Amino acid sequence: MSKLLIVRHGQARIFTDDYDRLSELGFRQATCLGEYWAQRQIIPDVIYSGTLLRQQQTADAVADVLRDSGHEVPVRRIDEGVNEYPAEKIMKSLLPALRESDPEIAQIASAYEHAEEYQDRYRSLHQLLSIVVLRWIEGGYQIDHDLLSWAEFSGRVRSAFDEIMKSAGSGCTAAVFTSGGPVAISVQTVLQAPESTAAELNWRVNNGSVTRMSWSGSRVSLDAFNDTGHLPFDMLSYR
Repeated sequence: MSKLLIVRHGQARIFTDDYDRLSELGFRQATCLGEYWAQRQIIPDVIYSGTLLRQQQTADAVADVLRDSGHEVPVRRIDEGVNEYPAEKIMKSLLPALRESDPEIAQIASAYEHAEEYQDRYRSLHQLLSIVVLRWIEGGYQIDHDLLSWAEFSGRVRSAFDEIMKSAGSGCTAAVFTSGGPVAISVQTVLQAPESTAAELNWRVNNGSVTRMSWSGSRVSLDAFNDTGHLPFDMLSYR
């Protein structure tokens, strides 16, 4: 039986000009995970991340802790198939038409644009993303020609996980450092749940959390979703 450890990256620098890098909390979350794995002798045989900096920084921070603890750690491999969906492009493509046709979306978008307090801005952004991403998944709206459809994105993610498991080999522990969208798709796929379930799961994935699966041949089982047992309560975050 082989093991798949799917890690969501640590907290990134939200509301900055350079979102795609870990915040101080994000690095601490990754360090906690590395310490937890080192203490329990959880040493991946293969490590993957996407091309996003926040994914790579999380993987490297965990690997550094394992190496400092005296463990041999494999060189990280890159697979852009586990990159996150392009949230900014989705918003730019769909939001103008959605806010014209849906008063609720227009109200939330306005609240986000005029929010001054961090918590108000965070809350309205979460609400806005939740609705717009769900509409992207459901389809039925014109999108820019260079924007992936949900079917293209989710298909790419599933193919990436399939290839990682096929190449990993029997009895292997594979760690994949990715983002909330691919984590949600992996769980939705294993559970054979509707596509909309991926959107619902996406918003529940904590930064630095671990979703664990086991596989043998073509059979894949979910062992744990969004495990944050290695993180103190005051280090939990979603964005």
